[in-house]
Amino acid sequence: MFDASPPHGPTRAPEPTPERPAGERDSFFDNAEYLAVVLAAMGHSWEALYPDSRILRALCSAARWS
Repeated sequence: MFDASPPHGPTRAPEPTPERPAGERDSFFDNAEYLAVVLAAMGHSWEALYPDSRILRALCSAARWS
């Protein structure tokens, strides 16, 4: 009547297709990383503008010694 045996020969699972090529970068994460670096640099540079900054005190005391 009906033959329920699997087909002859090796069977393979279909290979998954990637959504994008392996060498392509995601621009969202590149932009997020750039924004993080810019914000960190701005935060470090603004530290010298505070009146009680250790960096500003060090620069002022070094200027007095020279």
